[in-house]
Amino acid sequence: MKLDLRDHRISIRGAEALANAPARALEELQLYWNAIGPAGAAALAVSTCSPRIRILDLHSNLLGDPGLEALAAVGAAELYQAQIGSELPRDAANDGR
Repeated sequence: MKLDLRDHRISIRGAEALANAPARALEELQLYWNAIGPAGAAALAVSTCSPRIRILDLHSNLLGDPGLEALAAVGAAELYQAQIGSELPRDAANDGR
């Protein structure tokens, strides 16, 4: 099962809610272009929402080193595909900053 929540202005609180949601069949989670940040990434990293997630897209969420370290610490190596790049927020990209 795939859940696509890209560009929905999901914040840390939203990431924490997702992390606690019972979604055992979830295999793909698309969360790019949101505002999850390091704390949201850490919540998702230790999440029990779905041990079956194989594709996780968190690019453009300003995860920073703490968020990336949290993902790496819990075995993100089990992911088939992880997108975590592009730290530039969409508003800055659109404004030419």
